[in-house]
Amino acid sequence: MGGSNVTIKEGVRVGNGAVIAMGSLVTKDMPPYALVGGNPAKIIKFALQKNKLTNCSLLLGGIGLMPK
Repeated sequence: MGGSNVTIKEGVRVGNGAVIAMGSLVTKDMPPYALVGGNPAKIIKFALQKNKLTNCSLLLGGIGLMPK
C-alpha cells in the first residue's frame, strides 16, 4: 500500500503488506510488512515482529525479501 505521490523505480520489488509513506521515492527492494518513507525511502520499522514475519512467510509459501 502506498500513499499519494509515491515513486517506485523500475525493477524495485515491494514485499506484501509493506506500507509506503506519501511522497516517498523507493529506490531499492523493500521487505514484507516494512513501514518505509523518505527520499530515498528507508525502513522506519516493521508492522509485525520478526518471529511473526517468519511465520507469515511460511504460511504464504515464502515471499522472500525477509528482514535480516
